Amino acid sequence: LEAMFRYVPLQEVQRQLASYYFDVKGSIYDYGVGKINIRLKPMAVSTVVTLEYRVQYFINSLGYRDREFTLEKPADTYRIVVVGDSVTFGTGVELEETFVKGIERRLAANPPLPGKRLQVLNLGCGSYSAGQNFVLIRDEAWRQSPDLVVMVHFSNDAMEWPFYAGSQGLPDSYVVSSEYWDSLQKNTTKRN
Repeated sequence: LEAMFRYVPLQEVQRQLASYYFDVKGSIYDYGVGKINIRLKPMAVSTVVTLEYRVQYFINSLGYRDREFTLEKPADTYRIVVVGDSVTFGTGVELEETFVKGIERRLAANPPLPGKRLQVLNLGCGSYSAGQNFVLIRDEAWRQSPDLVVMVHFSNDAMEWPFYAGSQGLPDSYVVSSEYWDSLQKNTTKRN
């Protein structure tokens, strides 16, 4: 009985908090887009208010959470492109508070390449898996003439796109169910 009384009120409080304190105005995402399946909408603006933060996201004209930049790299610039998931995107923080812009500030304060302007671009998108980042690098990041590409991902990102022996390419979906993942692991174990 004690467990039931502890569980029921907690669920109701969580439900009320979620509905009262989570507010999203505007969408910054397009769904069902190409092999990546989810994209940031160019020129989109969204305000998100939660218990933890209030932030307004601005997406540039190229469809990235960054300041405006040209695809063609200026001649005097060393360009670093960073791809990743919500951590790279900067969920819950302003653009200037993202680790990507922190790297840009630190490198600009102590330039490693005299005479070169440093540019660190944020191509992160919330929910991207390792597979989506791979496609983003292959199909888009190279068009921006980067001098360096950095892919940031966490353990759950790899789980969403299975790397296994004998893989025949990319799966149809980058969101992999636990059942599908388990079946891949069983098949890989049988082959080894």
